Amino acid sequence: MSVPDFFRWAGNGIGVRDVTILGFLTVFAIFVYVYSERVARSPIGRTLRAVRDNETATRALGKNDVAIRRNVIIIASAISGMAGALLTFQVASIGPGTWDRITWTFYIWVMVIIGGSGNNFGVATGALWFSFLSSGITQVQNALPSDLPIDVNWIRYLIFAALLLWILAFRPGGILPEKSSPTLARRTLSRALEEKPG
Repeated sequence: MSVPDFFRWAGNGIGVRDVTILGFLTVFAIFVYVYSERVARSPIGRTLRAVRDNETATRALGKNDVAIRRNVIIIASAISGMAGALLTFQVASIGPGTWDRITWTFYIWVMVIIGGSGNNFGVATGALWFSFLSSGITQVQNALPSDLPIDVNWIRYLIFAALLLWILAFRPGGILPEKSSPTLARRTLSRALEEKPG
């Protein structure tokens, strides 16, 4: 199914259009990252980490874990919906075969594990690493002769599977593991430390 060209206003020039789309997506990614960081540092984010670490203790403290998870699912669904809309506008067509398990489940999982789960900056770093590595693998595949006794398309899956196993075995926290976050906001904590006692 074809969709309207949202980026028609950028013109038909390949270079100008690509730069415009890249800039638009970069602004969107920065907005999502800043918003996700604010949510992670908010009471909702701290409660969600508490639910992840010890659900029973969180309930004992009177926190409604069901409501917290519902709110996070709503936020994540909204972000995913906007990202899917931008992708659809970029590719200009969509169909049932567009969404396969490898690209939209396994690869996303690899990005999260490589960068570091529970860490927004780590996930963003993992996505960049994945993109660069994927582009390099594509160039290697195109350079290989076509008369090889194996299907070169499987090289990508084998490399990412081996990388995933290596990360899980030797660096389970990812490239940038999750750090402990302060209970108070940085500005509040700084003001509290600067205040001199009576």
